[in-house]
Amino acid sequence: MAELSHRQENLYAVGFAGDSFNTLWYARAVSDESKVKIKFVSAVGTDELSDNFMSLLSENNIDASAVTRHENRTIGLYLISLDAHGERSFTYWRSQSAARTLADSPSVLSASLVGVDCIFFSGITLAILNMHQRQTLFDCLSTCKKNGALIAFDSNFRPKLWESERAMIDATIQGYQVSSLALPTRQDEMSIFCDASEHAIVDRIRSYGVSEVVIKNGPADCSVWIDDQRFIVPAAAVPQPVDTTGAGDSFNGAYIASRLEGKTGQESARAAHKIAAQVIMSRGALVEMSKLRANLDLDSVDQQV
Repeated sequence: MAELSHRQENLYAVGFAGDSFNTLWYARAVSDESKVKIKFVSAVGTDELSDNFMSLLSENNIDASAVTRHENRTIGLYLISLDAHGERSFTYWRSQSAARTLADSPSVLSASLVGVDCIFFSGITLAILNMHQRQTLFDCLSTCKKNGALIAFDSNFRPKLWESERAMIDATIQGYQVSSLALPTRQDEMSIFCDASEHAIVDRIRSYGVSEVVIKNGPADCSVWIDDQRFIVPAAAVPQPVDTTGAGDSFNGAYIASRLEGKTGQESARAAHKIAAQVIMSRGALVEMSKLRANLDLDSVDQQV
């Protein structure tokens, strides 16, 4: 999506963002480009804005071969609004976005995922698809999981994007059922599913067949649950946030990339906290990769006790 981020009175900067793309962006930022190939699977238009987005992918070594071009649609748009504490809210214009055609063709979607080791999707991915498109996506993901791919899912609730709360809940459960790694937010899960505690959240998500659950909790500590083990990983200390947009997405990207590199859940969560702490000190969802890498020393994070 195109992102409008406030800079000063009556002046907004235009960038690109979206929760799945943000996650991919930060996975790219913290992984070795010579060893890890990152692909974006989506759809854009054929207009200048879409051309600029495709250039952004190319400039940052992100494979765009699975991004289809739609002649009659373009990229969605959203506006970030911030309160005095840097907490964000969003206004969307996305009803005709090209990304809504992501799962129109089962064969094209399946072909784009062949041979992929890890796939990330979110509750927003599900929300912008209709019922039949969601099932196409679920079928593809289920096949990839059976073939050994790691399927990572962030429920990322946005009730305004859904036709009903029941549809949101049912689709979220299906999302968990095709996943092996879950990255939910504590308060969201407790609010939507009425879970009484974090243990209840984890028990429920595990009942769907998910083996690894990472509970994000805003600026507080996160919990990593792998099989029968639980680890509490402290959040990185930060001053007053500038903009919390993309914090959870950056956590997701760094965690997934670290796990794929063979790091433990604890090490991966520490790296994820550190990158999120950098992101909330900048405006907008994306921090330039060169700037981010200059300020991160993820190896030293992994050595902390």
